[in-house]
Amino acid sequence: MIELPCFYSLSSPWAYFMGPQLEDIVRRHKVRLVLKPFDFQEIVPRTGGVPLRTRPPARRSYHEEELDRWRRYLQMPLALKPRYYPEKVADPDWNKRPGWMVIAAQLRGLDAFRLSHALLRALWAEERDTASAEVRISIAEENGLDGSALQAAETSPEVQAAYRAYTRSRDDAGLRRADLHRRRRALLGPGSARLRRPGAGCAAGDAGELEEKRERRRCAVVRFCWRR
Repeated sequence: MIELPCFYSLSSPWAYFMGPQLEDIVRRHKVRLVLKPFDFQEIVPRTGGVPLRTRPPARRSYHEEELDRWRRYLQMPLALKPRYYPEKVADPDWNKRPGWMVIAAQLRGLDAFRLSHALLRALWAEERDTASAEVRISIAEENGLDGSALQAAETSPEVQAAYRAYTRSRDDAGLRRADLHRRRRALLGPGSARLRRPGAGCAAGDAGELEEKRERRRCAVVRFCWRR
């Protein structure tokens, strides 16, 4: 079975948006999904990225406009300024701990994808503090998992080793901003400033081309999982 690695941060709105799209791709193509949460704060300074809350106001405003377009198109609830997405990061591990819980679930052969999406939804749509151990435990238990056991395993040697390995492999893979932009342009065509609606520009009645373009858009959403 083909393995599909997914590198992402548990504070990413794009990872939240991609959830149903990714689930559909895995189902239709019968691939094995491996979730690989990584240390966003460590990678970003080396790849030219700028954390969301430290971007200039104009860029933050554009980011909100893009989120608004996607939440309306995908019909997924999302708070543009979630209550528990910190303006200033006092706890450097605030968005790492949810990722550690997801890894703990995955290493135990549990439904890590369901837990991951629930944690992302909690942060971006339900205004819940996923940096809180009590909240993470509750979310895990709401999804049929032993939240206390998973929370206790977050700092275990095996989980921490996997998290470091995912961060190294994310860095070694060369998934930098420019590379993602080139891939995005290859999927959407030169001059594309943002993702277009699936099927945009297709001739009516050309079902084959329409489906092909839809598939490219689904992949494009998944490729956005690196963004915070």
